[in-house]
Amino acid sequence: WTDTVNNQQTFHFKPAWDHNGTAETEEGIQFYAYRHWSPFTEPVYSHWHKSDSQHTFRFYGPHEGERIDSLDPQFYAFRYQIHSALGAVYSWWNADHNGKGSGNHDFHFEPSWHQWETREGNHPAFWAFRTEVRPEEEFTVAAMEGACRGADENDNDASHFTEYTGGDYAPLGKCMELCVQTEGCTGIEHSPTFGGGRCEVWTRAEGINATVANAAFSCYRYRFYPDAADMAVVPIYEWWDSSNIQHTYHYPPAWKHGDLHEHQLEVAFWAHGSAYPNSTAIFDFWDGKQHVFHPEPAGAGETKGTGNPFYAYTNESKDMYAGLQPVYMFLDTDNSQNTFHFLPKRANEEVKGVVFYAWPSREAAESDIAKAEPADPEVGTTAEPI
Repeated sequence: WTDTVNNQQTFHFKPAWDHNGTAETEEGIQFYAYRHWSPFTEPVYSHWHKSDSQHTFRFYGPHEGERIDSLDPQFYAFRYQIHSALGAVYSWWNADHNGKGSGNHDFHFEPSWHQWETREGNHPAFWAFRTEVRPEEEFTVAAMEGACRGADENDNDASHFTEYTGGDYAPLGKCMELCVQTEGCTGIEHSPTFGGGRCEVWTRAEGINATVANAAFSCYRYRFYPDAADMAVVPIYEWWDSSNIQHTYHYPPAWKHGDLHEHQLEVAFWAHGSAYPNSTAIFDFWDGKQHVFHPEPAGAGETKGTGNPFYAYTNESKDMYAGLQPVYMFLDTDNSQNTFHFLPKRANEEVKGVVFYAWPSREAAESDIAKAEPADPEVGTTAEPI
């Protein structure tokens, strides 16, 4: 969009914004993004750059000379390229926008639009789709002849999904479209014949983890992205749970507390998504007031959460190489909650102790894994040449 009042370009969904009574002019589609949270996405916010008198579009966080316009995201995009259909959207600086002597921040794919525009930094502002993605391309089959279940085959809790019946929902594409339009959708269960057509839109934050055989139904997960539980190295994000006024630590997707999804913050550390030799499962436990994260067993008064564990280490010198760093538990005295991250401690935090060891970056993790020796063979087994 072109904003003639502030001599700037803006990047957002329709409708046009109004600036002092003058509406923006549409200039064309630059990229495709989500209106609501989808697995592995993060919210992109409009920021106001005071000295440049214009808007920028970035993930949440302090940016020099900028303040966030609103806590309502403009759209949801990706911090990493986790699918080949995604392209890198960079922040570009146009030093003489429209020949009027003032600068302008643009957000688009390479290459630069003209000779006066230079790319800001080596890293993308975010990743977005180059072309429109059809709904059916965003689903993976969980069971062609099976019904969806939650944590296990016995988990068919009605709170996990919303049911729609009737002829309008007989087409599979209609059910998929409904999922895409539903905030927090993690999959669908569909039948073209049962009840004249039935669609279950699943919003269980932990996803669909099981199915049961049933020829009348099919079950689909809403995620064409890699499942973090199967990945050797995953980012463990810090999330803000506004319902309980506390932080949680896990890989995507966001957990839902009551009616609200968590707000995704920065990566706290890197760990394994699945079990790795000498690693230890780190679980979420609820102690009655807050979530805490540590290996089993549960502490006094704690119950294990339903989220998948991530896998870290309990001894950095024995289990892995030099890339590991200690993750501490801190007491946030302002909010009476525990946080889990590397040193240094933040304002109003007290150090409680080391809980486990993890990596500060993907590069450190991949370097250690490449150097790691194979795990010791199990007792009673003999290695044989291939």
